[in-house]
Amino acid sequence: MKTYIVYQDEHTFHFFDFADNKFFDFPKIKDAKLDDKDFFITCSQEFIAKNRQIDICVVEKMIYFPGPKNLQRLHQKYTHKSFEDKNKIKSILRAIHTVYKRQQPLIKELLLGPAIMFNSEIAGTMAYINSGHITIKDSFIENYNKEKESLNYIGQIGKNDLIGYMKSKNYKYHDLDSGKYILNHKHLLSFNDEALNRHVEVSSKKSEHLHLSQFAHKQLDINHKSYGAVTGRISTSNPNIQGINPANIEGNIWSFDFTGFEIMIYLASYKKSIIDDFINSNKKDIYGFIFWELFPDKYGYDSDEFKTRNPDARNILKDMCIKTLYGASLSDVKYMYGDKVETLYKKIYKYMDVGKPTEDLLNYAKKSRRYLLNRKYKVSVSDEDIDIFARLLPEANKIDVPMDSPAYYSDDKRNVAIKAEFHEIFAKERGILLEVRDKYIRIKKHLLNYNIQGTGAVIIKLAAKYAIMSKMKSKILILRHDEIIADISTENDKREIVYAMEDACKEVLGYYINIEMKKV
Repeated sequence: MKTYIVYQDEHTFHFFDFADNKFFDFPKIKDAKLDDKDFFITCSQEFIAKNRQIDICVVEKMIYFPGPKNLQRLHQKYTHKSFEDKNKIKSILRAIHTVYKRQQPLIKELLLGPAIMFNSEIAGTMAYINSGHITIKDSFIENYNKEKESLNYIGQIGKNDLIGYMKSKNYKYHDLDSGKYILNHKHLLSFNDEALNRHVEVSSKKSEHLHLSQFAHKQLDINHKSYGAVTGRISTSNPNIQGINPANIEGNIWSFDFTGFEIMIYLASYKKSIIDDFINSNKKDIYGFIFWELFPDKYGYDSDEFKTRNPDARNILKDMCIKTLYGASLSDVKYMYGDKVETLYKKIYKYMDVGKPTEDLLNYAKKSRRYLLNRKYKVSVSDEDIDIFARLLPEANKIDVPMDSPAYYSDDKRNVAIKAEFHEIFAKERGILLEVRDKYIRIKKHLLNYNIQGTGAVIIKLAAKYAIMSKMKSKILILRHDEIIADISTENDKREIVYAMEDACKEVLGYYINIEMKKV
């Protein structure tokens, strides 16, 4: 068994055997004729090969995830030296090896080995390795060149000005549940405001132009970043093909989409009795099934018809289920939907019973200073909030005040008087409590979110791995959170992808998840 540093440049695979200090190149990995037991170390690249692989950027993401990770930054961090680029390829290969050696103590200390190996072994699904480049139609390039000269961007509002305008009009622009700005086009158009309508129109044209410009060449090169999000969800770049018009690509584009992915992952992990009842019912729509469980006499038709006959009600139920799993309070959902959703929220909260799994995940975080993404594969990740929370929690516990008791942290005279006898240490205690409570509020919203999305990432990567192992002739173009988009060249390959997705779910969850297959 040997260890190689591997880096792909254009269509060439570069290898560095650091034990023998030898460099060699191959047009394809299989041309190297390596032993299956040989080990790869890479940087932001993973390959369709049987060899075990570790990516130094994946290591860094799992240790401390915020911010972009690239070789130059990592080399500077670990060596405190500028990145040498006199002989580009050899410098890259040596730098990857240097960073990997410097990461070894952290990998050992935080027991990251199994998680890194898991991620690296199954994440690689690059289309250009799978089945070559995607050819762009000549007619698309011609139309793009004609249209790009006639664009007019007058009327678009910058983000800060847009927020200011929304404030001045008392429009809702902030989601209390997620803490994010709600500036998507659908939300802006809902106000039927002339200035916002014009902004959306211009912004849409500009986005379309920028998107089209990425494809104004003969071939489309896709680069999948296997750890593009903290939970391990895959992102794409150079360029990002999410949303590309299939008319611009040769072939038949099909979407294979898990239905009710997040809710099914939660139920399979924590509420097996519900998912067993759902499977035994032979129903297809998990959200329809849940609604009929909560309100059995509400409608006089089958629950699988819920999506087509009452889509608005189903969308609210779906949104409420997901928000409940991700920590939304009653006041949060009332802010979005009004008082009418109180009964629905309380029924969902009781039905889902999120308290126990959240507490279990919190206990894991306290002990490990890490979020648990997937227990079976020991995948976890850390950040500054959870690290500070776990370190300061013992001090906060000495004061013996519940984390969910906000009144204690106010500055009113009554609370100050209660602590008067401890006035000399009150400021210190209060500071610790405020810090811990602030971190507690933040990480509590992530516990189930990261756990569900991390498990989802595990499933979709395994599904891609199994699809490729089936030796299908079709190309996997992109993986989204709960979806595989593929360029299907033979009818049989559609079944191969469905089988792969079902097998991945069965392996990780012990259950199958229904799959919706449609031509895009």
